[in-house]
Amino acid sequence: MSSMQFAWLTKCIQFSLHPAAIFVDPTEYFPMTLRDMILDEPTKARKTEIAAYIGDDQEKFTRLWQLIKTDSPPVPRLAAWIMEEVTAQHPFQVTAHLQDIIDFLPGDFHDGVRRNLVKILSRTPLPEDRQGELYDLSLAWLMSGNQPVAIKVWCMEICASIAWPYPELRDEVCMVIEEQMPFGSAGFRSRGKRILKRLKT
Repeated sequence: MSSMQFAWLTKCIQFSLHPAAIFVDPTEYFPMTLRDMILDEPTKARKTEIAAYIGDDQEKFTRLWQLIKTDSPPVPRLAAWIMEEVTAQHPFQVTAHLQDIIDFLPGDFHDGVRRNLVKILSRTPLPEDRQGELYDLSLAWLMSGNQPVAIKVWCMEICASIAWPYPELRDEVCMVIEEQMPFGSAGFRSRGKRILKRLKT
């Protein structure tokens, strides 16, 4: 049991011993909010537990997205980490927030948030009217010397997905990937080779 859970349980016990609480469920007065859960124990096991708790519940997912957009560090980074796992299991959850995520993406925030958002977008059908700006943004990050490798990897996937129907864009993405390969990590080069093979087939 974590320290936050212990403190919460202590409050519940103290409340239940109060005479006025005889017919009251103390958990109704001291619930853990989604934010509390995220900060409680930021481990992989806890992430999986919270992702399962959110599941296909759209209201909970919306609260998670609001924490990413509006809360203070480290909550947005941890919430985005959880959001990535939720959408891996329930891809439809992102649909209602897709336009908002795309609007939010160029903002100034922790790389961990951006990494998980571009990973989510890399496996999500993208609205046609936003593909142009997403392509330009992802290509710029792919060519940037300042973006972490993990962000570049998922930007490669976004660019490749958008470029697929257009031979001239496929050529452009291939050229950029080939230019970046000598500077990339082993993971980047491995992903780049697979994408190049796909685009040149």
